[in-house]
Amino acid sequence: MILLRSLIGGIKALFHKRQRSLEMDEELRGYLEAAAEAMRASRVEAGSLEAIKQQVRSIGWESEAEALWQDVRYGMRQLLGSPGFSAVAILTLALGIGANTAIFTLVHAVMLKQVPIANPRQLYRIGDGEQFCCEWGGLQGSWGIFDYVFYEHLPDTNQDLAQIAAFSGNTPTFNVRRAGSAQAAQTTNAEYVSGNYFSTLGLQPQAGRLLSPADDRPDASPVAVMGYRTWQQQYAGDPSLIGSTLSVNGVPFTLAGIAPPGFFGDRLTSNPPELWIPLNQEPAFEEQRQNAILHSSGMAWLYVIGRSSRALTPPTCKRDYRLNCSIGSALKAAWTMAAWTMAATKSPTNAFD
Repeated sequence: MILLRSLIGGIKALFHKRQRSLEMDEELRGYLEAAAEAMRASRVEAGSLEAIKQQVRSIGWESEAEALWQDVRYGMRQLLGSPGFSAVAILTLALGIGANTAIFTLVHAVMLKQVPIANPRQLYRIGDGEQFCCEWGGLQGSWGIFDYVFYEHLPDTNQDLAQIAAFSGNTPTFNVRRAGSAQAAQTTNAEYVSGNYFSTLGLQPQAGRLLSPADDRPDASPVAVMGYRTWQQQYAGDPSLIGSTLSVNGVPFTLAGIAPPGFFGDRLTSNPPELWIPLNQEPAFEEQRQNAILHSSGMAWLYVIGRSSRALTPPTCKRDYRLNCSIGSALKAAWTMAAWTMAATKSPTNAFD
């Protein structure tokens, strides 16, 4: 059947060549028109050649860099076109950024930064305010600073405070230099503290060791503890400094260790201490030791703090110590001391009789 159709078609082609040629031309035109239509549809879908090239370029990272550069150039042209507006905008941004940075720095240091002491809520300040050293006989009706004799009497009279420490009300300035060094002496703020000062605060040394009660005896060898900031800034964190001899106003002291970072003393002050010296070494800086403030009974020059092993309430304080208690504001510098202020109802010389 197929062979018969092929034979008949061939015979027709032999006798009707012109018609067969026209049919072939029409068929080829149909194919070409369909191909052209498909090409147009493809171009419409893909877009122009420039659009295709742009899509290819956008795949690489260099397109992002070029777009950023173009934005920067456009922004610079706009700023240069309006110099007055540009100056106001830049100044406003600078002030806003600076103010936010300063506020965050303060909030971080006072509220967010972890304090370097242990259990600050167990620390209590004994006294009723901030007075400056020194007052003979203390301040009448206001007991915030005490003499050394009174401080020695405290541990024998309390039942709730596991430790009681003392520190000087002022921060004397000393000339400190490493023994044998050719460098000039450095002016350093210091503080006299009791031997249990650091253990009462719950501090750990950054290097070496901190003061102990054995260092705060009249016959003890002179030792001191240096602040971390001074150790880093003035001595580049030299580990060999620990255990070496320091000349403090001409008096040789052995550097026992370095206080932990972030510890700037026990009070909020613009000139915090960077050297801590035992209380019993205070007479070493007096020409006549018997005239030292340490031995001056009645000369109030010490602040006193205590650490309790349990939470104290105002009624408990009043019953156990016959003292009036009130919640005081926390002392915050690089660390926080949560304190309750205990105000004496009578003279400190007989408050614990």
